[in-house]
Amino acid sequence: MPREKEFDSNADRQKAYRERRRLEEARLEHKHELPLDPSSCTSLEQYLAWHIHVAELEDDAQNSAGRTVQGPARADRVARAERYARWRWAGVRSGEVASL
Repeated sequence: MPREKEFDSNADRQKAYRERRRLEEARLEHKHELPLDPSSCTSLEQYLAWHIHVAELEDDAQNSAGRTVQGPARADRVARAERYARWRWAGVRSGEVASL
């Protein structure tokens, strides 16, 4: 059975790739500047970097404990963390969510 298309066009795929690369560069740039608490983040990029970093740490902790992780792979975990952070940030900005 063919896989469902994630992107409508190659242009959309390339746009998503460039956005991931930009976020990765921003995350690496701000890695040492991440606050201890997500509510202290001052920009969307910093908030995304914080959530992605925490997702990677959780994945590393489970894998280093010698446990076989059932469920999503690391990329899925990071993608879910990014989607959540974007939703939460937008919710705070629109007033639907009280705080980060």
